[in-house]
Amino acid sequence: MSTTMSVVMDGLAALITTVPNVYAWPVESVTVPCVLVDYPAQDLDLVMGGAADTWDVPVLYIVGTSSTKDARDNLSATVPVLRAALNGGHAFGDVRVTKAEIIPVTVGAVTYLGAKLNCEVIG
Repeated sequence: MSTTMSVVMDGLAALITTVPNVYAWPVESVTVPCVLVDYPAQDLDLVMGGAADTWDVPVLYIVGTSSTKDARDNLSATVPVLRAALNGGHAFGDVRVTKAEIIPVTVGAVTYLGAKLNCEVIG
């Protein structure tokens, strides 16, 4: 199976049902809390002579503009839920969350606190 960037990004966004605002591509402004699917890197022809492509897709969970205890607790509770929602076999490909890290996320001119989940998608 081989798929397109749009299908992968839309597919990952559609899996997130527990966060009120989900963006399937980078946007100029966000309403937090939200999930934003960022542009992926693509490794071409790695599986069985080009039968599938591998995508490395950053999925960003953005909680707010401050590093408070509430923000920490929100990240602590939500990241495992997002990982469970993303992992698995889906119509657009097989997804495995390989890493999660807490990072500053800048959207427009605003820097937010967030978590970046690295998703490997084979599709």
